[in-house]
Amino acid sequence: MAIRMFAAIDVGSFELEMGIYEMAYKGEIRCVDHIRHVIALGRDTYNTGKISYEMTEELCQVLEHFTGIMKTYGAAEYRAYATSALREAKNSQIVLDRTLQGQSIYPPINVLPSLSRLMKDGIGEGFTRKDHQDVANQLFSCYAKVGDARALASVIGEIPTKTGPSSTP
Repeated sequence: MAIRMFAAIDVGSFELEMGIYEMAYKGEIRCVDHIRHVIALGRDTYNTGKISYEMTEELCQVLEHFTGIMKTYGAAEYRAYATSALREAKNSQIVLDRTLQGQSIYPPINVLPSLSRLMKDGIGEGFTRKDHQDVANQLFSCYAKVGDARALASVIGEIPTKTGPSSTP
């Protein structure tokens, strides 16, 4: 029975977690390791609106450690998620660039919750055009479909695409 090693990383508001899993092609999943590191990214984001340099450095060190653990287990595949503490920080892009440089870990940012908050407070008469809600609904629908497609691709694998020049004359 063929087994793949997979890592799941959660960049949370108050801790970083990583689980290492054995995944059999028959659908069986077994957790072989679970690592947690307490880090108060949320405290910085919710108190100051930014993640401090010190927290960014700690985040870098922990993710570097997680990367080493992934290599030890032979986990070539992973999925990383970032929650609101990173998503809502004013300097989130700087933190992501600094943190992920050289780590090869890229947590996707879920834009739907952020768009939802912006929509709640930012549309209506005097703020936006009349068709704003209809356009926003279409945008939400598209983002949701992309999210579903990504989730499906992570389970069944991505369909290879041909790139580059054709090998036929």
